Amino acid sequence: MVDSRKVAVIGAGPAGLFTAHLLAREGLSVTLFEGHSKPGGCASYFRGQGEWGFARFDAGATLLNGLSPGSFLRLATDLIGVPLPEFTRTREVQFTTPQAGNFTLEVTSIDALITSLEAAFPVDAKALRRYLPEAFKHSRRLVDLVFGQRLHWPLQTWGDLKFDRRLLFSFIPEMLGLATTFRASFEEELRAAGLSDAFREWVDMNLLITLQCRARDCYPPWGRMGLFFYLFDAGTLPGGMFTLMNALLQSLEAKSAVFMRTPVKRIRRAKDGFHLEVQAKDQEPHEEGGPFDLVVSSAPRWDTLSLLGEPETSEKAWRRYGAETWSAVAAYLVVRDDDTLPAEAFNFHSRNDSGLEAYHSFSRRGDLERVTNGFRAVTVSRHESITEPWPTRDDPAYAGRKAAAGEELLGSFRARYPQIKIVYTSFATPRTFARYTRRRAGSVGGVPLTKANALLGAPGQRTRVPGLYQVGDTSFPGQSVLNFALGAWPTTEKITGRRIKM
Repeated sequence: MVDSRKVAVIGAGPAGLFTAHLLAREGLSVTLFEGHSKPGGCASYFRGQGEWGFARFDAGATLLNGLSPGSFLRLATDLIGVPLPEFTRTREVQFTTPQAGNFTLEVTSIDALITSLEAAFPVDAKALRRYLPEAFKHSRRLVDLVFGQRLHWPLQTWGDLKFDRRLLFSFIPEMLGLATTFRASFEEELRAAGLSDAFREWVDMNLLITLQCRARDCYPPWGRMGLFFYLFDAGTLPGGMFTLMNALLQSLEAKSAVFMRTPVKRIRRAKDGFHLEVQAKDQEPHEEGGPFDLVVSSAPRWDTLSLLGEPETSEKAWRRYGAETWSAVAAYLVVRDDDTLPAEAFNFHSRNDSGLEAYHSFSRRGDLERVTNGFRAVTVSRHESITEPWPTRDDPAYAGRKAAAGEELLGSFRARYPQIKIVYTSFATPRTFARYTRRRAGSVGGVPLTKANALLGAPGQRTRVPGLYQVGDTSFPGQSVLNFALGAWPTTEKITGRRIKM
């Protein structure tokens, strides 16, 4: 049966691109609208230039998960016919904490990770041997349940629970066992396992990246999954996000209508469907390609509501979800390569005595898609709360605060790599991200997977408007390119009523 419905997809970030690809694969007529000149959204990129040559930086996320052969993201890209270059898995991650000092974790297997952690946290050795293998097993089962396409999460209707024989006989007992843990926080579980404050601090450093919250704020099942999610099956492609996003866009352009630099200004509902008012550069506002039977928005849900002309519900959604999100402060560096640095792309996370947590991500040696030969591109970033607004860019105080924040990040880098010569720096603040991504308060992370947002409160793909769907980092699960691809899959199944087998 041919599905002749027309669907508009708003946003060429990873969520919009994956959803557009899957819908087009299922036979729907897809039109994608993007306000920027390049794809990626918060996972986009920009160039730097100097006497040393050029560099291309990932604006936000610097790691990809699930691209190993047989993993979900690789299966998804294979399914939609997007060829990608070789994926290099991360084998080691470097850390610095006040209690444990500098240490390196091997993340090739759970046994290797435990051995590395025992060396970094010797007081926790026995507790680690008791707790981590079981926690890892449960995290893999939950990953298999969610990423193995057993159900649509969150459960918005009974149809989202996809029963099959494997789910019934294998996962129901597992979920019954997990159910008892939803009364406590992940921090309480770690305490009960006898793990030290120093170890729990290290756990928080990891969860802040994957779940956007700390162990005290999330349920144990999500905490376990978030902890191991970052450490295992993470890695990079040559060229970084530029490679993935452009491969997705170019493949989509070959089979669907794509309008770049064409922001959607309004979504109007009528009897014959949805009408989108757009405004391309140097043009008057106009409708393009409608009416549409369906709309999938990867813009933040409060912005989607604004496009519908509902400012009050938009503000309500912002207070419910948006006010919990994070922004970032970042320093983008070009450094001279050095024999003391690993050849592969690698990451270094640090927390100093004053509580500054910084995340350093290095490009691989010889990645000429990223930076001129003989140099490495580095992103150093930290989370920034949006509850403490920055001065506006025309405020005299802005430049001073930006410089101070950038120097703080540079200090974190120099403390670990004093021998490395920096030849280029560029700083970004929440104001920078707000201008670049056009997102309120410069938010760049997803909805935190706190207790309030992880079960019945999880923001789903269906909306109260029939025919309008929400994907991206303000829908569950909300973090990482892998999760955006995951969100595209149940959205497509809900629209088509058909199962998609990876």
